[in-house]
Amino acid sequence: MCKTTWYYLIFVVCLTIFSYPSYQNAEILSIIKKNQTKKHSNRILEDDMILTEYDINLLFNKTKNSQNLKTTLSQDKNAITFFTALAPNNPKRWTKYFENGSYYIPYIFDTTIDVPEKNLILKSMKNIASHTCVKFRERTKENNYLNIQSTPSQGCFSYVGMRGGKQPVELGTEETTTCFSKRIVTHELLHAVGLYHEHMRIDRDDYVTIHRENVQEGTEVQFEKVMGTGVSTYNIPYDYLSIMHYGKHFFAKNNTLVTIEPKDKRFIDVIGSLEAPSSSDWLKVCEMYQCEVCNNASYKIFNMLPYIINYVFLFFLKRIFY
Repeated sequence: MCKTTWYYLIFVVCLTIFSYPSYQNAEILSIIKKNQTKKHSNRILEDDMILTEYDINLLFNKTKNSQNLKTTLSQDKNAITFFTALAPNNPKRWTKYFENGSYYIPYIFDTTIDVPEKNLILKSMKNIASHTCVKFRERTKENNYLNIQSTPSQGCFSYVGMRGGKQPVELGTEETTTCFSKRIVTHELLHAVGLYHEHMRIDRDDYVTIHRENVQEGTEVQFEKVMGTGVSTYNIPYDYLSIMHYGKHFFAKNNTLVTIEPKDKRFIDVIGSLEAPSSSDWLKVCEMYQCEVCNNASYKIFNMLPYIINYVFLFFLKRIFY
């Protein structure tokens, strides 16, 4: 192994030890509580994901009540399974604007977005672009684009993938809560790119236990799984470190109760708390858009190294202290 690779490994190990993990559950829980109070006509708001009629028809394959999501969820819960990202043939991917090996997502900033918030959003966009072939650029005359806005008391939410036309990414603010953190902004942008929540994928029961008895009444939809042909896991392993994962107390009756419990107990305080996308988050986007930049072996190895080392580090930590 070359000297450069050894230096990289040592750097990642040190970074893992001294910065892992970062906990933001209190902030995120306050955002969720705010989102729960909002009404969005003709849309179903699943925490921070808006499901359109197209989503319902696409995702709910062969359910007898697919025209009405609420009825489907109440009557056919056992038939619902969720994946993690849009499939390669899904028309909701942003594939219309392609240039020099990259897909472009046009966007505009609403007048409600101030300069400091713009800078934070632009950093998140740059981070996504540096790890994938999906880039963001200011709209000129494109018909489909993101309208990034901050409406007071509207919560934080986004459509999944491209809805078409002027598409809102809402980063609302209140006196005590804000959507403007690195984690939340990146999370919402990745919804717009095409990622769903990690804990709702089809194989989640092998990795987490959902304690339905602890879930707030009326929020059970947050923990269902959805089945459809327009989504895929891309054979990427389930990831406790995903920025798209819920935390242990999300939608609990109170903050002492656990709604999502990892089968691997080392991750009980890790899920839903990471500040940045994991290596598997990047790989999902790469697979979804079939990015050439991600297809070489060195890219996959070096992007998966932090992911692997995190698990190895926690494994040895458990052996030492437990």
